Amino acid sequence: ATPSNNANDTSKTENRKLLVDKANEDMVSFHENEVAVSVSSSLKTEAVETNKEWLYDLRNAKAHDFLLFLWPTRFIKFALHQDAHTEDLWYLTKVNTSSVTSEQLGVAWKLACEKYQEEKRLGGRRNATPPKLWKLILRVFWKNVAIASLFKCFWLIIILVTNLVFLVGLLDLLSDLENQKIVTWGNLEVPYEGFIYVCLFCLGEIIRSFSIHNFWQFTIWLGFDCRSSLIAMMYEKLLKLRGNTSEVGLILNVVQNDVERIRDACIYGIFLVSTPISLLAIVLCGYSIIGPSIFIGFLVLLLSVPVQAVLAKKIGKLRRKAIKVTDERVSLMNEILKAIQLIKLYAWEGSFADKVQSIRQREVKQLRHTAYLKSLNAAFSQVLPLVTCAVTFGFYTLVFDETLEAGPAFAVLSLFAIARFPLSVLPLAVRFASESLVAFGRIEKFLLIEEFSEAETPARLPLEKGKPTLLLHDCHLKRQGCDETALVIDDLRCEIGTLTCVTGRVGSGKTSLLVGGVLGNMRKSKGVAEVRGKIAYVSQKPWVFNGTVRENICLVSAYDPEKFNKVVVECALVEDLNTFPAGADTELGERGINISGGQKTRIALARALYADADLYVLDDVLSAFDSNVSEHVWNHCIRGSLFHKTVILATHTLKFLPEADNVVVMENCGILAQGSFAELMSSSFASHVRSSVYGEKKDNQKVLASFISTAPSTQVKNIIAKPTLVKSSSSPSTGKLVVKEEQEEGSVNLETFRMYFNGAGGWPVALLVFLLFWLSSGTISVSEVWLAFWTDGWNNKSDEFFFTIYCIFAVLGLVLFSIRGSIFARMALKSAVKIHGMSFEAVMKASMFFIYVTPLGRIINRFSSDIDKVDVLLVDVAELTTTLLVRCILSIIIIAAIVPWFLVLVVPLGLFYYKMLGYCRIMLRQTKRIESITRSPMIGQIQSTIHGTTTIRAFGIINKYKDDNKERIDLTTRSQIAFYFMNRWIGFRLDLITNSIITASAFLCVTFASRLTPGLAGLVLVSAIQTTGIFQFGTRQAAELEALFTSVERLRHFISSTPSEKQCTGNTQEQQTPMIGRNCQGAIEFQGYSARYRDELPFVLSNVSFKIEGGSKTALVGRTGSGKSSTLLCLFRIIEAASGKILIDGQDIASIPLTELRSGILSMVPQSAILFSGSIRYNLDPFNQYSDDEIWNALGRVHMRGESQVNSNSDVSKFFVKVGNSSSAGLDFVISEGGQNVSKGQRQLLGFARALLKDSRIITIDEGTSSVDEVSDKLIQETLKEAFPNRTMLIIAHRLNTVRDVDKVLVLGAGSLIEEGSPDELLAREDGVFAEMWKAQALQDDYST
Repeated sequence: ATPSNNANDTSKTENRKLLVDKANEDMVSFHENEVAVSVSSSLKTEAVETNKEWLYDLRNAKAHDFLLFLWPTRFIKFALHQDAHTEDLWYLTKVNTSSVTSEQLGVAWKLACEKYQEEKRLGGRRNATPPKLWKLILRVFWKNVAIASLFKCFWLIIILVTNLVFLVGLLDLLSDLENQKIVTWGNLEVPYEGFIYVCLFCLGEIIRSFSIHNFWQFTIWLGFDCRSSLIAMMYEKLLKLRGNTSEVGLILNVVQNDVERIRDACIYGIFLVSTPISLLAIVLCGYSIIGPSIFIGFLVLLLSVPVQAVLAKKIGKLRRKAIKVTDERVSLMNEILKAIQLIKLYAWEGSFADKVQSIRQREVKQLRHTAYLKSLNAAFSQVLPLVTCAVTFGFYTLVFDETLEAGPAFAVLSLFAIARFPLSVLPLAVRFASESLVAFGRIEKFLLIEEFSEAETPARLPLEKGKPTLLLHDCHLKRQGCDETALVIDDLRCEIGTLTCVTGRVGSGKTSLLVGGVLGNMRKSKGVAEVRGKIAYVSQKPWVFNGTVRENICLVSAYDPEKFNKVVVECALVEDLNTFPAGADTELGERGINISGGQKTRIALARALYADADLYVLDDVLSAFDSNVSEHVWNHCIRGSLFHKTVILATHTLKFLPEADNVVVMENCGILAQGSFAELMSSSFASHVRSSVYGEKKDNQKVLASFISTAPSTQVKNIIAKPTLVKSSSSPSTGKLVVKEEQEEGSVNLETFRMYFNGAGGWPVALLVFLLFWLSSGTISVSEVWLAFWTDGWNNKSDEFFFTIYCIFAVLGLVLFSIRGSIFARMALKSAVKIHGMSFEAVMKASMFFIYVTPLGRIINRFSSDIDKVDVLLVDVAELTTTLLVRCILSIIIIAAIVPWFLVLVVPLGLFYYKMLGYCRIMLRQTKRIESITRSPMIGQIQSTIHGTTTIRAFGIINKYKDDNKERIDLTTRSQIAFYFMNRWIGFRLDLITNSIITASAFLCVTFASRLTPGLAGLVLVSAIQTTGIFQFGTRQAAELEALFTSVERLRHFISSTPSEKQCTGNTQEQQTPMIGRNCQGAIEFQGYSARYRDELPFVLSNVSFKIEGGSKTALVGRTGSGKSSTLLCLFRIIEAASGKILIDGQDIASIPLTELRSGILSMVPQSAILFSGSIRYNLDPFNQYSDDEIWNALGRVHMRGESQVNSNSDVSKFFVKVGNSSSAGLDFVISEGGQNVSKGQRQLLGFARALLKDSRIITIDEGTSSVDEVSDKLIQETLKEAFPNRTMLIIAHRLNTVRDVDKVLVLGAGSLIEEGSPDELLAREDGVFAEMWKAQALQDDYST
């Protein structure tokens, strides 16, 4: 059939005029009553302008400001006197913003992908080389790489000259005092020429410090340019994907963790190249000092390379496995948090806790193995210089028969000490490089997901008079990643200003037609698809983001008060805004968690109207409304303000079909029939249409005339639309829902450390590990003392003796380092496991209001970024920090023991160090806290985008969201840049201490040359040199360790501050009376019950009292937002009582343990059925309590156990390929995350199946059939009568005809009980609210029949 355009236009125009006039009346009334509606200054968050003097514009900074790290000084002075916050951070230069960096890398990636596609086309997939991001990064950001490399080379040259010329010269001078010019100071003979070497040595150290810090500066900028550009590119890719955004865990983990690994790889990765070069240069310098024996030591270094390569490969492999498991855990956590209310309603906390624990155990197993290998690798790196020296000196003395003198020995030792720094960083570089390769692979895989070409999506054309707004002809559509045709559209044409209604049974393909065919979320393999003009879209599951009501509605265009007020009236939001704490400025939680399903739909509908589009795609929006609101929306919105717009509406509300210009009947993912309602009723498809509609159908024109005469606008106005005063934002209540994330101040408190160490096994274990740190590092220091004895020929012992003991120290060091690392890793992971368990327990026991006011991204941030830091980074940094600081302390002890006068310098240096350490701790702690807080908004936006991608793309606001995302990326970059450059600023100044130590040590060696042996003088100088680099690096690592402990602090605060649900009000076990669900009779009584979400909010229920007999059926009716769903939530104690109580069989539910109440007594079929990624069996029975027979029986009773069907592309047919229990394969069908691969109606039917399996004494149904067709609804109602003959049932229903047979009706309004009684009693009250609602429903039913 084809659409009919021959309807009575004159009659329709008159009817529309009545409706438009009525809407104008409401508009006038609304304006008269509205006192003030605040005008939002801007929907787009602008950068905060400030005149603080310390803010530095980096673009105007001079060269010396950068090179000498002067530019952060003003910020540091400010932050030392008060706690810094996000708005106090300096802004990025333009070249470092994500807009610029992502564009540069994005262009390179696009060109590389085009080349890859061309190679595939010409030579096949095998001959094509996929683009590699790391190569493109080197190509795009080559300037930073080149400048950093130049500074690293300069550092290497200076440090080799310092050691080869100045150190060797000074030691030779001290070894040959007889031939030197001597100055006598008292009883000291001082070779004054040695002071020249001291000055040159000091100058060389200053230049070395300058070079290495600037090397770090440019690698840091490289790392953050890569990080910001990759996140922006992934977000842009996310917005382009169609129907393949379900891998939430992967995306979140990549954004939060993988890009951080890539950033670290950019910072440390240059050591992979520079370390071999440095080692080669060291060997050449050693050859000039000690001869060919140095090559033997170099050979040991070369042999160590494949060993470390094998370890690195194994570490990378284990890390890949761990990351994969982490993705699984984060994805599951995301699902749990989105479905936390359902989990609590069904008391499934235990099941999901077991599942998370199982995944966590697998994750920790991989982390433990990785930690052991990293400890072995670190031990190998620490002992390698000692082993190399032992081999070198052994060959020098035993093979080449040379005498080991202090000058050559300590010069070589100094060279290998220099090698220790790059070798100590090399394991980090190897780890970050291996992890970054894994991360690059995951990001490349995501970025290479094939996008739909323009030919595979509907052509977007400008609106043109005389041409259809929507044209689909001979379209064959496929889902992304699937080669089978999922939807076939022979012909669908929507002319300008027409209404097309799409109807059909559950799973027939209505949503696929709208989302896949019209919006282009499915790949068009054949046919013609054209869309003209702007699109506005309201999804079946409305997308609402965290923001005010006004921001949600005015998403697409700027706020216009008159336009805003108009759509508020048309979408029946006036009364809702009156009840909201701050009216239109009331903040909505993520996914609209603090409002009802109907309110979410109407806000989304208002957004669509406000967009003023040409084509409106509305996916089953009427199912979320009661009959009055449904009628209001139909008259004022769909057939009112949208009368001259093109509308395509998927609906089960068949009573409105006669008014549609075209009715499309879907079946088996194709169009069965289409035409006007009258044409279909007079055709061979009439029986199919009748099967979905109650009663015999009447003549359409007669019905239309009857409707116009019996439903005047005054009646609609009195019953449906009563506009009243809308609260302005000047109301005492701000409407703020989401609580700002708290930022701790001051030092990380002792409780945080206590919690961490207690989780690791307590202080005894910590002291044992600390002792092992001293023993392992002490082995290296003692070996250096032994070398001094060797060069001085202590007690005339043989070289074999000295060499043997030296080798023993090397072996002992390797053993102690390995044992220490393994025990430390095990201790740290044990603590991490306990902290994760406590955090997860806090979430599962949290009150629902905490979930309402806490953004999902903030909680996910705890379980991804913070847990990752505790699992991995904290362990690595803690081990490295302790090792470096212990080595520094031991070096200072050695110097002071040999030259006691050095202690005179220790006091002022100690005071300066203490002051700098205080600066360091304060600055790094504050910036780390800011960095942790700035992550949550970015993660929250990405999560929100994942769920609203289709809506964002349909409205054409992709660029708006891309820009907003880049602003959030830059905010996190600003905070992290602050953290890293605080490190550089402090490190540069801490090098003053190490330079002072070296200078003082050299000065004292020259001064006391006559009292020191050459070996002891060499030991003093080498010990001083060893403090270079590792002293400031260790100090900064110590401050960073405290900063990382802010993640533990955040988790501890999260655990302690998360409010838990009250299990029972009784204080003793006797008062916690258990109730067994099977013995419960199901009698319910509300006694003066009032409840609200929190103290400062209005009551959602106010002094409600009623009784329900056990085994009876009761209906809750009322306007959307009247408190129906809240009543059920109070029954489940999701909302606790403010006053009054609820009794079940005479017992206060507050005295019943929550698990017993929710699992043994109550069941709920929620309004929005939520499914988890997993099999059907797991979704229905996560505890494995029921057999397959029972599950099949429950599915059969909700009419989801079907016979084999030819077309397996539809959701239902894929579920059940056989009838009965002959095969369990159907139950193993995997549902994607959030149930995206099943329709909303099917999700609701599965929700009924859950309740049927549970078979509780009290069944609550919250509009459980709103998204199923009326035939399925009718069958479900019959099933409920048969399945629950003696069960107490509370039913919320918008379709009043479904509650005609209940025992009692409770009419709610604004949280109060207005009427109660049997349906007959309430209908007998002519002026009653229920009677008026019934009349309005009857008018609509007459209209449809």
